[in-house]
Amino acid sequence: MVAASFVGGIVDRGDRGRVVSVACALQALCLGGAAALVLGGGSLPAIAALTAVGSVTAAAPRPALQALMPALANSPEELTRATALWSAGDNGGFLLGGGAGGIAIAAVGPGAVAAGSAACVAVAGLLAVRLPVVTATELDEEHGQGALAGALAGVRTLARTPLLRAPFVLFVGLLLLEGTTDVQFVALAITRLRMGNGGPGALFAVLGAGGALGGIMVLWFVRRRGYGLALGVGALAFGCSVAVAGLDGSVLALVAMIPAGIGFALVETGVMALVPRLADDAIVGRVYALSEMIYTGAAGAGALVAPALIARLGLLGSLVAVGCAMAVMTALLLPALARVDAGQEQAARVRELLRGLAFLAPLQLPRLERLVQEAQPTRVAAGSVILRAGEPGDTFFALERGEVEIVEYRRRQGPGTGFGEIALLRDVPRTATVRAVTDAELWTITRRSFVAAVTAHGDATALADAIVTEHLQRPVPAID
Repeated sequence: MVAASFVGGIVDRGDRGRVVSVACALQALCLGGAAALVLGGGSLPAIAALTAVGSVTAAAPRPALQALMPALANSPEELTRATALWSAGDNGGFLLGGGAGGIAIAAVGPGAVAAGSAACVAVAGLLAVRLPVVTATELDEEHGQGALAGALAGVRTLARTPLLRAPFVLFVGLLLLEGTTDVQFVALAITRLRMGNGGPGALFAVLGAGGALGGIMVLWFVRRRGYGLALGVGALAFGCSVAVAGLDGSVLALVAMIPAGIGFALVETGVMALVPRLADDAIVGRVYALSEMIYTGAAGAGALVAPALIARLGLLGSLVAVGCAMAVMTALLLPALARVDAGQEQAARVRELLRGLAFLAPLQLPRLERLVQEAQPTRVAAGSVILRAGEPGDTFFALERGEVEIVEYRRRQGPGTGFGEIALLRDVPRTATVRAVTDAELWTITRRSFVAAVTAHGDATALADAIVTEHLQRPVPAID
């Protein structure tokens, strides 16, 4: 948990793919060393030390991969699908790894299993070497003053992003209660349901299967109703399922694990998919690192609370209390969750408009999303002068509706076009006057954001330069 607070800064300042490969290599070395000690009868302190170092390196790959994914997606929809598959694979891997690991330990012993785990992580590191070079869109100096400031940057991002706060509060609550139920389900299976020592494994296996299903179901919710509904339904499904899990025998308990797993995956996937939409790419690694801290800290705290709850309320009463607590928290957060999708329809229009411009089309999704978030709407009446030749240029314009005329060149432009880039990219005064032929609706982007986006990508820079050169070489028509 401590390591994750500093890993985010590394993710946001380096090549995210290389962070994954190096971290996997170090983790494989630690696991391999621990396996060798176990097989050779080494000392427990040495095994514990290697395991501790391995757990530190294991804090890096997950936030690095999550921060890298937006740069590889072509659209937010594609990113949502990738995140859903991530969640399904994560839950499926938990289910498969736990089951196969337990069987393998019984068959060949813990040393061989640790060695096999080291080999798996090493293969992951080798695969990560082939990942493309992806860095943050730009260094965020405000968040980069010192290690502690960098570690706290994810917290500050939540404080400054109201739409992200409610999902993360729900996420913290869910993980806290997940830690509690990890203890409660073991007690439920062994004591109340008398399922034997294999009972907890059966419950968690069905829970993992529900999680894999929930990771796919989030796509249906997002396409039809948005992230807010997915988060609310997921939290309520988890809470209600926990509350009824111990009411009537092992069959009901096993059945209840399916919606519980689905609900957990809906919340987890929804929160992870929202991060790149609402948090700046320069800080997104530290936000994901914060989620890693929450995974460990909240779940651990919940596990510590569970025995006291069981002792005070009884096993059944503690399950009902935990489920009701989740339901109450969700009900209190519902108004905020309903606002999570606010403005997404407008953002989709702006994104489509900007992606349609030749020199912005090559931009990676995080860079494009920054322009979408910073674009400001402007309306002008027919006949109004939007920009005048000879004036200093500090804004780029993208035309969504209406028609404008480039006066000196007697050329008209319609929806889906842009203008004003010459003065920004060549650092010269406006080269022409632009007047609205009809009432027009435009989106404006500041010089700093526009130039940073275009010059950060080689293909975008080349296309923009070619377009600017073509405009400047075009002859001005003679005056009648």
